[in-house]
Amino acid sequence: PDYRRAKAANNNGGDAENKQDGSGDKAGKGADPPRLPPPTVYFRGKSSWMWFGSDDPGYSHGVRQALHRMYAGDSLINVRSPPADSSPRHLSSSSSSSSSSSGYPLAVRVRVSNEKASLQDYTREMQEATFCLAPLGYATWTQRFADSVQFGCIPVLIGDHTEWPFSRFMQYSTFAILISESEARKPGKIPEILGNISRNEASAKLKALHEIISPLFRYSHAQVETEASASTNSVTKRRTGHDSSEATQCWPKPLLRAFAAGQSGGCGACEMIHWELSARLIATNKAHTSASS
Repeated sequence: PDYRRAKAANNNGGDAENKQDGSGDKAGKGADPPRLPPPTVYFRGKSSWMWFGSDDPGYSHGVRQALHRMYAGDSLINVRSPPADSSPRHLSSSSSSSSSSSGYPLAVRVRVSNEKASLQDYTREMQEATFCLAPLGYATWTQRFADSVQFGCIPVLIGDHTEWPFSRFMQYSTFAILISESEARKPGKIPEILGNISRNEASAKLKALHEIISPLFRYSHAQVETEASASTNSVTKRRTGHDSSEATQCWPKPLLRAFAAGQSGGCGACEMIHWELSARLIATNKAHTSASS
């Protein structure tokens, strides 16, 4: 559904709005495009780090500092002008009701805070957002990436020269957005980039995130010992010799099919770590074989 049915019509407020302006009576009779709420961009986290009693100027390469400087609070940022034949309140650039749901938003809501929140509020805020920023801190990766995957929010990854988890097995372009550190520091650039994500594209990313990607990051403590034992056995086999054709077993399609069919056994993270270690070991063995020959 489009933006999870426009986030339940903005918490059921959309139905009341349509009734007030009479647009609800025009459904199927050349009605105006639906008034969908703007996509929300969310980030809650530190904007500075104290080092020996003073702020570390190198923290986050200045990205978090820039985010708070430019977007602190809750703001609605226009990213394009409304079409001439559409109300300024319409959040689709398409003038026809049949294509409005796949159009581009006129505005983006940006919510940025460096104040602490309860786990309940933090979870709710991420679930309500469309895009969740995951900027680097001291490291280029942070837990916000995994949080956004689990809470169903499109991750916006900001961290140059980073090898993201399991990137050899999954196409990040299908469920995430990567923004360079330099672009993230430019005023208005993040709303501009995310405002050019069509509603159909965002819905497709959310669908992939929910149906395919999220299970791959799920972790089950009950299966740790089993998975660790399987990984150890696999590594031992490969150290004692393996056929080069084994590299094909690291292709992700069978694994993704298993998850789609509900056969993952509940520990997607364990499976993916196992596959990642296997692939790296195969690559290392190939390199050693080539070097010795």
